[in-house]
Amino acid sequence: YRFEVGGDVALTCGAGLFAQYSANIYNMVLAFKEHETWTITWENVASGICWSLYQVSSVVGCPDPNTLRVVSVAFAQDINQSKTIAIWRGHNGIYVSDGRTPLYVSKQIENVFDPYKTPHINTAVPTSGFVDHHRAEYHWEWASGSNTTYDKEYVLDLRRWKWFEIDRASGKYIQCGVNVSDILGNNYTYG
Repeated sequence: YRFEVGGDVALTCGAGLFAQYSANIYNMVLAFKEHETWTITWENVASGICWSLYQVSSVVGCPDPNTLRVVSVAFAQDINQSKTIAIWRGHNGIYVSDGRTPLYVSKQIENVFDPYKTPHINTAVPTSGFVDHHRAEYHWEWASGSNTTYDKEYVLDLRRWKWFEIDRASGKYIQCGVNVSDILGNNYTYG
C-alpha cells in the first residue's frame, strides 16, 4: 500500500500500535511530521483488508524522533484500562497517544519548554528518550540552556504519572538509553 500523508512536509518518524476500542481490534501506525500526527489503521472488513488514513492532530507532531517510544501501561492499575501507547516530545511538551488525540503529560515540567525560565531546553540540540520497562518509566534526556550535551534527565513514572528528575552528577549524564534482552527474554536497560 502507498499513502500520501498530508502535504509536502516530510515524515519525521512512526510507531506501530495495537488498540482495542470496545469490541473492535486495530493494528495501526502513528506517523509523525514536525507539527502533525497521523494514524494509518488496518481493519479486516467484509470486503477484505482496508487501510485508512486519519489526521489525529494538525498541531502536535514529533520534531524529535529519538524521543518516540512505545510502551504498555495500565491506568489506575486496572487490566481493563491497559493500553499500548506511544510517548514522545512535541514542540511544547511530552505527549502520549494510543492512536487517538495526543494527550499532554508534561504539565509538571512545562517550565523547561519556556525559554525565559531556568532551566529550559536548548532547542538547537535534539533530545532523546528511552523506556525502562522493568520500572515502567520513560526517561527523557536533554541539554539545558546553552549546553550541547545532555545534562538533564527527567523521568515520567508510568504507574503514577508523575515526573521526577535524576541528577547523575557532572560527567555522568546519560547520553542515550537502550533496551536489550537476553536469550531467556529478560529485559535490561542500559544508558
